[in-house]
Amino acid sequence: MRQNSHQLLIQKLLVSTHYLTLFKDELILVEKTPSLLGGSFAPSLVQAELGDILKSIETLDKQERLIKSTFWYDEHAFNLLNQSLSIVDNWIEGIDRLVQVCEEQSIFHTILGESRARVFGVLADVFSSLKVINLSLKEDYVHPVLFEQIRLMKLEEEAQQDQ
Repeated sequence: MRQNSHQLLIQKLLVSTHYLTLFKDELILVEKTPSLLGGSFAPSLVQAELGDILKSIETLDKQERLIKSTFWYDEHAFNLLNQSLSIVDNWIEGIDRLVQVCEEQSIFHTILGESRARVFGVLADVFSSLKVINLSLKEDYVHPVLFEQIRLMKLEEEAQQDQ
């Protein structure tokens, strides 16, 4: 069962990289063609705000490459690599920062607004999926240090019960 949880974690990480790629592609489309938003926003404002979001995505490039390279690792090797490089922790924090940057941009609120849902439905769906997979990673992932602390606490409890 533990091996399956490791494989599930890797699978979720890879799915999140896929959603991030789709999200980036959709943002680039809107950034390159600000006319999709109609005349309500100046193209320079659209490009500046979406550019900030794209910069946040670029900061995740190294983590994304690390995640993709861990696909072939067995559980022990993955745990060692993750412990030394904090791959999962950094990825989750990076996605959290990206979501925060998106939610701070007025253009992004307009893009995801109810009146634009039909035009930017794919972008809205991918953004929602990215948030959901990140929440799923947070729920399922127990940091190795915490796992070790839990194991030590259980050993202490067992030792106390034996006395």
